[in-house]
Formats: sequence, C-alpha cells, structure tokens
Amino acid sequence: MRSKKSISETLNQIKLVWEKYPNLRLLQLLDNATYGNNMFYIEDEKVIELLLEFAKRHIDIKKKD
Repeated sequence: MRSKKSISETLNQIKLVWEKYPNLRLLQLLDNATYGNNMFYIEDEKVIELLLEFAKRHIDIKKKD
C-alpha cells in the first residue's frame, strides 16, 4: 500500500510541473513526460523523475529560442 506521504509528494511534483504547462491536459503532460510508454507499469518515483526531466528539457528549449 502507498503511504499518504508518498501520494502527497507525487501529486505535489505533478502540480509543480503542470503549473509550468497549464495548456496541457493532465494526461497529455504525463504522456509527454513518459514518452508515450504504458504508464500502468511505471512506478511513481519514475514518473516524478520523468516529469522533472520533461520540465528541464522544455526550459532549456525555451532558453535557446
């Protein structure tokens, strides 16, 4: 069973990244961040890692423009 703290931390990370990309719907954000992989099998910690990588990539892209 997931701990309530773990759930809160995961949702908080999703919230922080989603606020940077408010035009994306939630599943668009998650699909983009996980490269379209089947999210059913991805652990929460990996989703957070992928979200942060997604945000970093897009921040770097915006700086180059």
